[in-house]
Amino acid sequence: MQLSRSLLVFSAASAAFLALAGCGSNSIGSGNTGPTPYTGTAVYLVSGTTTSSSLVLAYPSGQANSPTATSSISLPSGSGTTGEYIALDPAANVYVATLTDVREYAAGASGAATPTRVLPLNATTTLSNTPTGLAADASGNIYVSESGTGVAVFSGSANGSVAPARFISGALTTLVDPFQLAVDGTGNLYVMNFIANGQLDILVFAPAANGNVAPIRTLNVNEIGFTVNSAGSVYAATQAGVEVFAPGASGTPVPTQTITNSATGQAALTGGIAVDSVGNLFLVTLGTISGGTPPASPSIEQFANVSGTLELTNTFTPTNWATASEPQDLIAVH
Repeated sequence: MQLSRSLLVFSAASAAFLALAGCGSNSIGSGNTGPTPYTGTAVYLVSGTTTSSSLVLAYPSGQANSPTATSSISLPSGSGTTGEYIALDPAANVYVATLTDVREYAAGASGAATPTRVLPLNATTTLSNTPTGLAADASGNIYVSESGTGVAVFSGSANGSVAPARFISGALTTLVDPFQLAVDGTGNLYVMNFIANGQLDILVFAPAANGNVAPIRTLNVNEIGFTVNSAGSVYAATQAGVEVFAPGASGTPVPTQTITNSATGQAALTGGIAVDSVGNLFLVTLGTISGGTPPASPSIEQFANVSGTLELTNTFTPTNWATASEPQDLIAVH
């Protein structure tokens, strides 16, 4: 992953620390499951090493302690196919960006499955840089951010060495260095834009945006990671915790919901964040502020949206989840 910028590179010293307000005695990382967990979501993770095959792992949500994956896709052996980013479309097809290509797997694929399609990183696809973000929509369009250049959009039928159907780049876009991507239910594209150390924003582009076009909205949110739901609500992980912004938010918006870092239970937030169709939120954490040396494996903190309030319902550490580098963008839910 190209996370060389100091704000985006995770370390125990520079991580955002998240303590969950309103969670009573639930201690982050403690394994306390709190209220009855919501169990309708599958959590997809990429586990990668630089010397062996990567896995796309699926876990049922609502798991405590160290659950075992219910299924996994084995990426081919070798550092070139180390999984870097993961995305799902609404039909649960799985998209993975590696060091050599962007590939799609059919929903339910497992084992040494053959990808439905593969877009190699080459001059034709314009993906000459390792992708720095990935998203997919209901039509199977694939969105890939390229560090320092722009966002390539491939059609739902694109396969092999083909040019993107659209490429968003140029001065009017205000893109400096695009990273995480997300697409809402109407096709609006959201881009995490790295401007300079300590300065980021979220740019929103119209569904048909192409070329040197201005975003339709800009959110001045200094996030370390974000996601959106189908309605267009933005969930931003920040230095202060998590902020939720209403659909259509622009400028310097006031969050409609927050999870602050003022309470106990402080968890080190990496920027990995996902939300499911009923508003349950999933955060990737790596130890706690008072936990000393960070653990070898990240954990997942799960929150239920209870009467408009995000409440901690579960904490689990997936088995077999080793990361090639920072666990950012290595989570998706369906």
